Order: sequence, then C-alpha cells, then structure tokens
Amino acid sequence: MHKLTFEIPEDYIDHYDHVNHGKYFQMYENSQEIYLQERGASFEDLERGYGVRFVQRALRIEYFRPLLLEDIVDISTSIKSVGTTSFAFEQKRLKRKTFKNQSRKYRQAFNSQGHFVGKSD
Repeated sequence: MHKLTFEIPEDYIDHYDHVNHGKYFQMYENSQEIYLQERGASFEDLERGYGVRFVQRALRIEYFRPLLLEDIVDISTSIKSVGTTSFAFEQKRLKRKTFKNQSRKYRQAFNSQGHFVGKSD
C-alpha cells in the first residue's frame, strides 16, 4: 500500500465551496502514478516493455463527506486484484482518520493498434 498526504488547493474548490467531483480523478491518478513508480514501474514502462497500454474500464467513487479548501487528506493506494489482462486499484481518502471517499478503478490492457489484449477479465 502507498500513502500520500495531500493538501486541497484552491483550484480544486467549486462554487459550492467543496472539492469538485472531477478533481477526485486527478488526485487518484497522481497517487496511482506514485504507487507504480515506488515499485519501479510506470504505465509508460508497461507500454515500452510489453507493448500494452492500460485504459480505464470502470471507476466507482463513493463520497462520504465533502473535502474543503486546505483540508489535509491521506490517500492510500493499493492493487485490489490482478487478472490476466487487467488490474484494479483501490484507493481511500481519509481526513483525521475519517473516511471521506473511496474508489475502485479497473484498468484494461490493449495494444498500440487499440485492440484489447486477451479476453476482458
């Protein structure tokens, strides 16, 4: 598991004075990249080494409480499952050890011609 501490910046806040739902994707993506880098890999390495790319196949986010400007949150990232041609990240966001939201993101492999590799898990 990887843990990243992140302070909510002003440009993440919408007119309701909380983090806009679209910004959660950015936070999750950044944490996923760091998770892979800490393990000596990246999406680019997977493409160069194996000729596969990974696209987002599904994303589910559950919101428990809003995040506000300057909130400091801990983002935990782990691989929940690995299939023959896909894998799933599980990520949770906590503020003061209280769940704010969690997500599960499924990534599917495809080749440089845009064809899925193997069968979909």
